[in-house]
Amino acid sequence: MSGEDPTRKAQAFIGSNRGKVIVAKYGGSALGSPTMQKVLEVLVLFARGGVQVVLVHGGGAAITTDLKKAGLHVSFQNGLRGTTAEMMVAITKTLERTNQILVDQIRGLGGKARSFVPHHKLITAKRHEDESLGLVGHVMKVRGASLRSSLTRGEIAVVSPVGWIWKQDYNINADEAAAAVAIALKADCFLQLTDVPAVMINPLAPRSLVHLLNLNQAKRLLSTGIAQGGMIPKIEACIQALEGGVGRVYLLEATQQAILAQLVEGKPVGTEFVRRNKGKRW
Repeated sequence: MSGEDPTRKAQAFIGSNRGKVIVAKYGGSALGSPTMQKVLEVLVLFARGGVQVVLVHGGGAAITTDLKKAGLHVSFQNGLRGTTAEMMVAITKTLERTNQILVDQIRGLGGKARSFVPHHKLITAKRHEDESLGLVGHVMKVRGASLRSSLTRGEIAVVSPVGWIWKQDYNINADEAAAAVAIALKADCFLQLTDVPAVMINPLAPRSLVHLLNLNQAKRLLSTGIAQGGMIPKIEACIQALEGGVGRVYLLEATQQAILAQLVEGKPVGTEFVRRNKGKRW
């Protein structure tokens, strides 16, 4: 597919998905990279054709770097970053900067975009059950009407994963936030874009890549400890989206080629999560 015009490739997909909602989640580590630019080109192409697109972003390495520069200790538990009040201020600033970079890039590609950052209070949170994490929360509610208003104007909604409870911002895992947004919008498609090709039973063995997982198999990856670190919240988000009624759920590599191959051509390059169909045995 390299070198081929993505516009021509995507026309049939756009025609059959006009007016439908795609929610994509992408980490912040690839900001400004040629790969990120190509991903945004596809999302802009979809949006200009009438597909309604939401991009939920993380902060990833940028947050860790900024916290370390501020002399703040960074620790993770099951892929979640422990967050103090001082850290929350720094995280919010990093996410707002990240959000604006993405909005500017989308506009530079000829697309429309609108920021949804903490002060918009898009996400109402509830405190995480593990209080040792500090100001880390779960999504309780997403103001879907605000997003729909933006989407009907042809704007790509760019969402930072921060929730609020009584004037206090809470750090929310971007994977969970993206799944909650997809559910609130009754999205047709949820794309979990990552830096790996798909779910792998053994990260050191490319042949262990799985293209199809049903809910029971996905949950077993978590319960047996096969899923580790940052992959845990990614798989949890895919399960959450599927159980919440989202039509199609994929975890795939964040490249233009992978998105076009999976969505436009129907090639199983990533991992598709399904409700009851038999997935590949492993």
